[in-house]
Amino acid sequence: MSDPATVSNPSSRQHAESSKSIQCQPSLIIKLPPELLEQIFEEFVHDGRHSPIVLAHVCRLWREITDDRGSLWRHIDLQMPGQAKHHLIHSHWHTVDVVWLNRSYGPGARQGDYREWLWSSSYRFASLSLVHKSEILSIIFRSIGTYLPELVDLTVIGQDMSLALRSFVSITAQMPRLKRLNLSRLTVTSDDLAQLLSGCSALEKIELIGITTALGRAVFTAGPRQPSISLPKLEEMSLVSLHPSSQCIILSRLIFPPRSSLRVTGAMNDLHFDTILHPDMLLRFRPCFTAMTVGNYSVLLSEPLNDQGCALTLEVLLDHRSNGTITLPIHSGDLDSVQILEFTSPAQQGRFNWRAIFNSAHALETVRLRDDHDTPVEMTVAEYRERYMAVSD
Repeated sequence: MSDPATVSNPSSRQHAESSKSIQCQPSLIIKLPPELLEQIFEEFVHDGRHSPIVLAHVCRLWREITDDRGSLWRHIDLQMPGQAKHHLIHSHWHTVDVVWLNRSYGPGARQGDYREWLWSSSYRFASLSLVHKSEILSIIFRSIGTYLPELVDLTVIGQDMSLALRSFVSITAQMPRLKRLNLSRLTVTSDDLAQLLSGCSALEKIELIGITTALGRAVFTAGPRQPSISLPKLEEMSLVSLHPSSQCIILSRLIFPPRSSLRVTGAMNDLHFDTILHPDMLLRFRPCFTAMTVGNYSVLLSEPLNDQGCALTLEVLLDHRSNGTITLPIHSGDLDSVQILEFTSPAQQGRFNWRAIFNSAHALETVRLRDDHDTPVEMTVAEYRERYMAVSD
């Protein structure tokens, strides 16, 4: 039976008929060519936050596209085991990106669920990011293949709350295409670390954060029985919060290519850089620092990239709780070649004993700072002395 209001009102009747006609028309997105839909789907899943399972449930055409395009299923999140296995099956022969960010500090026995169907496919891994307890990480790398030909990115972060709880993690697989390596809060042996770096000749970037090394069967030092490790494509290496002895174990056999950089970061707990970088390594690299940057939480001493070898940057983490004037942990000779001094904020000028800096930096030419209006200012040493040092006197 017709609605009386619709019958009595012709415009309402026309509107109802128009709405019905629109509802009967297929969605415009259904008419898009499959090639364009594939590009849209790739964009939808590219960051791994969305699963193509959602797309496959829309219609038969979309399900056919997602089933045929294995690259849509390359993201595998091991926090969701059912979905992860589904992704691996549908990825076919494509490389996959595997992530396991453990969100529970409880027992991790569930890693056994993945051993049969995932670790046996490790030859297809393009990236692997694991954040878990060292005990579980150790089991994973014992189960994983010894040759990972497609792996480009490797991140392994331990979740153990204290050093005493760490298990040794042995990562010795050969990864000829690995470009980026990030290891954090792990305990490794010198043998395993040497084997890992030796099998990754394509490395471009290395980050080692809070790594503890222990001597294995052989001492990790260069010598007749300990061949050097060459990383010809290395661009940047970063060591953060490593004990000086661990620095020697890691750096002693590495050959850095020209125009590469090494950045060493450590806390300020002494008045010498010996606690930031081992003295033997300072003698090896013989840095010629040309710039000093004073920030809110750290001080950087850096030298420019050159064709002769590796450029060294030392980063000293500061205790921001200190209220008094801070004396930088430097020898007088550390600043002999510094030409540029930069303060990143106005407050930094009042925190440091910059008179000691000026007295040690005999080659200093330029001072860069920000004024009270946060405007960048550059001046000569003479101008700085006249404007700031004379005022304080």
